[in-house]
Amino acid sequence: MIAATVLMALLAAQEVAPGPDRPALPVGPPVEIVLPDYMAVVQAFEASPPAWNEGIVNMGWGGGRGGPERRDGWIADPRNWLLFDAFDRSADHRGQGWLKRRGIFHDVTETNEYNEALHFIDPEQWFGRNGLARDLEHRYVKSRLFPNVYVVNNNAPRWSAVIEYDWLTSPLLGDGISQDNIGSPTGSIGIGTRGRYDDYDSLKFCHHLQTSGRLPGFCKVYGTVRSYINGNPKLRNSCDRKAPGLFDRLPHLQPSCSGVTAPGDLDSALSITDDPILAEYQLFQHLSHLHNLVRYYRGVKLVAERSGRNGFDVHGNQSGNPFIGSIPYHVVVADFLDEIWFEKRGSHYDIFEKHWNNAWGAFGIQMGEAMARGRKPAMFMTITPKPKGAPMPEVPYGAPAVLFDHAWAEVSAGGAIALFRHVELERFRPDLLPVGRAYLELRDDHRAIFERRGRKRHAQVAILYSVPTFLYGTYMPASTFSAPFMNDLAGAARSLEEGHVPFEVVILDHPDLRPARVTLKGLLRYRVLVAPSVRNLSGPHAEILRAYLRAGGRLVVLGELGERNERNRQRTPSVLDELLGEPDVAGSITRFGPDYFPHSRLPEVGGMRLKKRTEFFDQVRKLVGQPLVTFDEPGRLRKLWVKSWQHVDGFVSAHFVNYDITYDPKTDPALATLTPTAPSRLALKLPPGVPAEEAAWLVPGAPPKALEVQAIQGAGVVTIPAVQVYGVLVIGPRGLDRKPSHLRRGDRYLLRARTLGEPLDGIADVEAKRDTNAAAYDRAARDFLLRVTQARERVFRERILRELSDASGAVLALDFGSDSTLGDWKAVSDDQMYDPRRGYGWLPSRDRSLPTPEESHYRLARKWGGDPDVVQSSPLPHWPFPIGRPRPVARVAFSGRAHRFRIDLTDGPYRVRLIRANGSWSNTNFRVSGMTFANGRPVLFDVPLDEGDWIDRSFMTTVQRGSLELTFGGPTGWGVAGLAVYPESGESDELDPLIIGGIRSWRASPRYPNPDWYPIEQVRGDPETDLAHPPLESWTALLAAPKGLPLVDLGTAQDGEVGDVVYVAAVLPSPGPTTVRLSLGASSSAVAYVNGVEVTYLPNVKGVMRDEAVVDVALKAGDNLLVIKLQRFWERRWMFYASVQGGAVH
Repeated sequence: MIAATVLMALLAAQEVAPGPDRPALPVGPPVEIVLPDYMAVVQAFEASPPAWNEGIVNMGWGGGRGGPERRDGWIADPRNWLLFDAFDRSADHRGQGWLKRRGIFHDVTETNEYNEALHFIDPEQWFGRNGLARDLEHRYVKSRLFPNVYVVNNNAPRWSAVIEYDWLTSPLLGDGISQDNIGSPTGSIGIGTRGRYDDYDSLKFCHHLQTSGRLPGFCKVYGTVRSYINGNPKLRNSCDRKAPGLFDRLPHLQPSCSGVTAPGDLDSALSITDDPILAEYQLFQHLSHLHNLVRYYRGVKLVAERSGRNGFDVHGNQSGNPFIGSIPYHVVVADFLDEIWFEKRGSHYDIFEKHWNNAWGAFGIQMGEAMARGRKPAMFMTITPKPKGAPMPEVPYGAPAVLFDHAWAEVSAGGAIALFRHVELERFRPDLLPVGRAYLELRDDHRAIFERRGRKRHAQVAILYSVPTFLYGTYMPASTFSAPFMNDLAGAARSLEEGHVPFEVVILDHPDLRPARVTLKGLLRYRVLVAPSVRNLSGPHAEILRAYLRAGGRLVVLGELGERNERNRQRTPSVLDELLGEPDVAGSITRFGPDYFPHSRLPEVGGMRLKKRTEFFDQVRKLVGQPLVTFDEPGRLRKLWVKSWQHVDGFVSAHFVNYDITYDPKTDPALATLTPTAPSRLALKLPPGVPAEEAAWLVPGAPPKALEVQAIQGAGVVTIPAVQVYGVLVIGPRGLDRKPSHLRRGDRYLLRARTLGEPLDGIADVEAKRDTNAAAYDRAARDFLLRVTQARERVFRERILRELSDASGAVLALDFGSDSTLGDWKAVSDDQMYDPRRGYGWLPSRDRSLPTPEESHYRLARKWGGDPDVVQSSPLPHWPFPIGRPRPVARVAFSGRAHRFRIDLTDGPYRVRLIRANGSWSNTNFRVSGMTFANGRPVLFDVPLDEGDWIDRSFMTTVQRGSLELTFGGPTGWGVAGLAVYPESGESDELDPLIIGGIRSWRASPRYPNPDWYPIEQVRGDPETDLAHPPLESWTALLAAPKGLPLVDLGTAQDGEVGDVVYVAAVLPSPGPTTVRLSLGASSSAVAYVNGVEVTYLPNVKGVMRDEAVVDVALKAGDNLLVIKLQRFWERRWMFYASVQGGAVH
């Protein structure tokens, strides 16, 4: 290793002063790409949902990405906001910490779409070669939903880098992230079937084949999947009408074959994955997309942990399909998220309007619960009315209230959470707010019933959902609704609903995507399993089914079972034929032939479908023996569906939803016909240990109604009242859910209060009531939360109105963005240049940085952000208070470019107070911003700032030669609302340990191009052959700022390219073995090594913040080498710093 004295001599000989004129580093060879083992990473991953989401019962919807400010209104009433545990798409409800000060957990939404360049303008410039999806002709693919919007490819590293970059700011600002349309390799929103033939897909596919040892020789022969398909006459045959290939016959795959395509050619669609290459490619697409998500997930969790948010939640919109499960990726990806989140339209279209042969509305919620695997909440966006011409209307503007009532009922009965979209209801249908609020209150009052924690389905029957079956059957998703596995699944679910057979869904995973989850013990909970055309079955799952049958279980098979394995290879004989050939299990199998149930989206014709459904549920009820639910007159209640639950607090609940509704929007969009049921006597079989001592009937908007209950042969027998739309029957011990519901709500109130931080005076007195009086504890906890939030609100407002505006003692106070002076605050307009007679003003900018895509190409920024290079100002956005914005935060001056500001002062020490603010709701670069320099000395790092937020910061400086020159801006931009200068005689900022321990002398390697923007962990430059002994003599000397924060400036976009990798090194001499604390920050991603061993990693978070990573590092006696691998993104300036505290000399 080079001695410290030698290195210092080299540095002294080649010092380069920091600043905008820094010469570019020499260019080295391109990086080496080192791709991971996708399957190993995906299989090993386990999500870690935060503890706070266990108790979510009610979740609000904040309206999306942002927009017009909202203050007061429905949500501002404590009687309403108290009902909400969390907010999704919280938008400008986040303004000024409005949600945070009420203890409401909330997310910060991403910017770009996962699958489409919907929010990125003119993407060809950045992603034309790498990022936009390609079809079989290597053409770009346009969205089917939005004209002139390109579909993007997450397998292309550039778009993947953008998504990761967008995600990584969320943990700095909120409690979670809600990604829109979280991705699918086969979904209609996304690359679908036409857009997955880019060269980057094939490059990663070949790597997957190499690491898995599958299909040897394919890549050597064909190179790309596109070449394979185009050169295979069975797949493509030049649109030959006499002998068309499979792709020629299917418009979703090859729409250019006019006159040849056959949209209904189901056999062609399902036979595509008979080809072993395309079967493996279909599996690979799922693996690679999941691998990307794992990277994003781990990155945001790491940033959240480092910023003090250990309870960060990762979720997103998994689908808006009418049937949840038709696209298997949406099922599999649930295991990689912290919440289940679907757009769901309810049953108003398929059943009430079209009278189709399915139960997709109710079944989708059961699928969501199955995906949650008892570990996380499932959320569903319910229907909301919008006027004609509004974006994506779901039902007619004047749709009857009963449709919304039913949608909320369906979600509640299924055990999920309805995203309450109060913003849209306020705007378009305020008459529906009381209807929705009744559900919120019911759920809040009975948390022991509606919380996920401590609850499981009370069911004797389970339907099997096979991921491999759907995976290989959906190469062309449009074929799904005609496939046997879809029709049988739809028919079975609808039949069991009409037959009052509560059931659960058991997901059979693909073993290459997820570890085994289904066990024999788990299946033996059910007396009957239903296998609806489960075409693909893995060997382990086949063995579990065999063991289940041998243990006394019953299996109902619709169509085939296991005629193919998990890789879509033909089985001979099939699993069904094997089982039927085994005498000890054959008698436990009931078969319904292929095509037993007709198409899932066709109406009833001549009573045949009704007859088949009746035959099916009658058979299942016989196999069960003693069904859970038995009505005295079941025939007249086929449209009253029931979901039953067993609760840890010793009671059961049965949720009844009335589906006897007819709706014809073409005739009268404001009218629906609801037929209530008559009061009905039923027996509900109770689990062991649950007594039938008390029963109650719950409906939204009414107090609980006591019911007379009898215990007869292990069942609770009651007569339930007429069901309008929704009712809940609760049976159990005396008290039912009352005490546990009070306790859970009280606990939730206190959890929310604790998120507000100290002081929490009096909380012990509240907690003391928990063990003595649950109802009193609940009330006291509610009152305590209200007191705490009101106190926080009062203090916050006083701080705004008094402390923030107080400039007493300042020799100068400036209000940026204003055009008039008020009190001590002098106005500084956007174009007010320095005038020596005035003594302050703007100086011409010397910054040669270029706008980033966040400023120039993101849709909101392009439309509303203005010129990112000039100083502009706006009112502080998202102001939530009825009082007006006070000086000096009434307006904010901001810019993406660095700008200089001069103040004339007498020489001496000063404290400069800067009120930094984010004045833009459209430009995401300001979410981490605010770097500041004083006379060239870095004094303030970037800080997280949500839209409309502000932070009061100060620094010390000494004025010499009669003026102070401030430079606002670094990697991302800046915003200033106010500035005040105070005479000061206190300690200097130079005593800051980070400044004292700052590393200021470095050596920098050549710049290694990475034009594809592969992530830092997937690229390797020459120095990584031996990071403990890099060739420092040939590297360029590099200096940090000589005073102030130890920032190092690697230049602007003119000095390199996005993706570039540079290694910087510094020697850390130590007199003996010791441990030091290393603090790092960087404007993009970085990995740090000490003596060749990795010690920490920084994800690609925008800006340079203090202590982005802090790690204890062991040093040996003598010279130790710190090497930081840095990767540039698109920031205006590429910057980093490092500081060591604890004894190293540098």
